[in-house]
Amino acid sequence: MAHRLWRRGVPLLPTLLEAFLFIVWNVRLPYQTQVGQGCTIAHGGVGIVVHPDAQIGRDVILCQQVTIGGTGTRQGAPVIGDGVYLGAGAKVLGPVEIGSHCIIGANAVVVHDIPSRCIAAGVPARIIRSGVVAQSHLKES
Repeated sequence: MAHRLWRRGVPLLPTLLEAFLFIVWNVRLPYQTQVGQGCTIAHGGVGIVVHPDAQIGRDVILCQQVTIGGTGTRQGAPVIGDGVYLGAGAKVLGPVEIGSHCIIGANAVVVHDIPSRCIAAGVPARIIRSGVVAQSHLKES
């Protein structure tokens, strides 16, 4: 809602909504971030931090302590595809793209692109399975 208000030029209200999210749930989700329909912030969303320029697709699930941000050394922000599941504590850093219907394991650190329908885990994250068929919690687009 804050993003839509911001795009329509409504002053102050998007900033107040962003502050409310931070105070109540400790979620840093800037109103500039593009978030697709059906995105779910699971487990109360405690500790989620998102880069203002990040793009999050439809039906994405973000667990607690997820970070979607920059690296400080490379310009750009992550692009998350549709139907992606980001496990607890996952970090997606830099100008990387995660394809649709991927699963990123808990505490994984993604610093390279992940193609669609893959499972990635580890630090740094590597693909541990490809060609994954959408699970019941991931909606087919």
